[in-house]
Amino acid sequence: MAPDTALALPNTKVASIPVDTGPYGIAGNGVYAVVAAGQSGYVDIIDLSNDQASPKRIYIGTNPSMVTISPDESTAYITNYGDNNVYIMNLTNGSFTTSTVAVGSRPIGIAVANNRVFVTNYQDDTFSYFPVGSSSVTTVRTWGGGPISIAADSNANNVYVANSGANAVNVFRYNYQVSNNYGVVTTVTTGSYPSAVLLSQDGTKLYVANAGDNSISVIDTSSNDVVDTISLSSLGGHPNALALTSDGYLMVINSPIGGITIVQTSNDQVISTFNVGSSLEQVFLSGPDAYVTDFSANRVYDLSSIVSISSTAPGAINDTNNNTSFITWSSTESGTYEVEIGGNGTKGSGTVIAGRGGSVSAGQPITTPIYASDFAGDPDGPYTIYIYVTTPALTAYASTIITLLTTPPPPATGLSATPGDGKAILEWTASASSYIGGYNVYFSTSTFGLTNTPSGFQQVAGNVSSYTVKGLTNGALYYMAVQAYDIATNESALSNITSVTPVYIPSPADLADQKGNCFIATAAYGSYDDFDVWVLRQFRDRILLKNRAGRWFVSTYYRMSPPMAHFIAAHDEVKAVVRVMLKPLVYGSMVAVYGTSAQKLILLFLSVGLIILVTMFMIRRNRYA
Repeated sequence: MAPDTALALPNTKVASIPVDTGPYGIAGNGVYAVVAAGQSGYVDIIDLSNDQASPKRIYIGTNPSMVTISPDESTAYITNYGDNNVYIMNLTNGSFTTSTVAVGSRPIGIAVANNRVFVTNYQDDTFSYFPVGSSSVTTVRTWGGGPISIAADSNANNVYVANSGANAVNVFRYNYQVSNNYGVVTTVTTGSYPSAVLLSQDGTKLYVANAGDNSISVIDTSSNDVVDTISLSSLGGHPNALALTSDGYLMVINSPIGGITIVQTSNDQVISTFNVGSSLEQVFLSGPDAYVTDFSANRVYDLSSIVSISSTAPGAINDTNNNTSFITWSSTESGTYEVEIGGNGTKGSGTVIAGRGGSVSAGQPITTPIYASDFAGDPDGPYTIYIYVTTPALTAYASTIITLLTTPPPPATGLSATPGDGKAILEWTASASSYIGGYNVYFSTSTFGLTNTPSGFQQVAGNVSSYTVKGLTNGALYYMAVQAYDIATNESALSNITSVTPVYIPSPADLADQKGNCFIATAAYGSYDDFDVWVLRQFRDRILLKNRAGRWFVSTYYRMSPPMAHFIAAHDEVKAVVRVMLKPLVYGSMVAVYGTSAQKLILLFLSVGLIILVTMFMIRRNRYA
């Protein structure tokens, strides 16, 4: 799968906001961010309009831990690890009033879905849930140890609990073998010490951060199987928080190294890393900004996208007829810029592209060309291009991916064709390239080769392995081939060339309207509507009934065959033998009715040869009788 091409991620620290001691959980509603200062017992309220901690600092007890916001953004829910409560904070009345709901022992993870609040109770291996606006709590036992994080789908039918001590995620379903409660569907083994769970935006994947072995498990929520494991071991640190950007990139917060990893969810590949603090813990996304807590620095960092890329076209290039890609970008700040291939988001960590730097004014759109020659013979594959803008106050960047492909893809193989009514159904083994853009389908009533491809042409996008060519003439012989092309427009050699003759195949309704009998074949196949029986009727109608001898044969057959057909229909073993005996006649009938002149001539020679052999046999038999 080809990588996505445009990235505009919050990666530049634009503000460092002081908060109380030991900031951990954070969430917000676009107006305020609520920060749980775990070591002080306070919650800080940050005004997002000016990145300032408001005068409101509220004490809620020992060890406030995680924060989540209601879907209507009116309420914050905060777990308090030290006093076994969930604090409910009103974000709309200006005074941030609170109330509490008692849950299990050592609550930490929290989520809200479909007017239910879900809380993991770390010490007693349970999770609790209660309706929004109610203090009526139901507690459910988890399977494992140390439930630390929880997620629920949009309708709250499925709940996912990360058990840090069991290296597993429990999958619960409402009313699953437990009336009006949650029952365990399955337990999915993950990496070591799963510390955070996050559902994809469409709910089809569950991402699990494994702090113990520096990896991300990707679970398919339809099968509840781990379908991929993203290794972060080379990056160091321990992943303990996850967030998804609006355009579908996964942000992974690593503690204690203070780094953030960006994962491309379309192919589960790490595409960027950068460091912003000393001991990052949790993250909250608000528009183009990301707010990240730094536990040891007592800070919340506002990360934003100073540099943004609006387009990268094309996203893949070659070194011949498609050798230039154009990146269009802008900066909200004036400064100087340079362009690098590769690196890690730190200016100077990649290869500087000469002649692609200069000055930029705030809001000024710039289009920067990237040539295949800029890669200087590097191997085929995706490359991250960084655009750095330096101002007197900071250095910011945006990145995009361009794929270099200089080698044509391997051809498709094993092409075959099945005839249809005015069409041909093609099937083949797809090209082995990971970057296939689609296939060119060539067809003609004349033979052709690689250097003289015919005018008959249709194109199908995507790395598919079948296609139906329509608009063909029944009874005509067609030659067909497919040609793979990649996302950089390189074309493969042709596949093998196959041939096919489209043929009219009637529907059951058509067959029901046909008159006449085919007694023996119908008895052998068990159905008047069978395809082979239909072929024999076509031979009767189009060949035999067109001449006197044929009409005599059909008339004689109708008089003599009913008793034989009755006997055949009553004996299954005889049916099987007769079907085998009829096959050559069926194939011969197809050629006689739909074959080309050459095919009919071959059939004639074979028939004459058979007649000669039978005649010689009879003469020889009579001579020695």
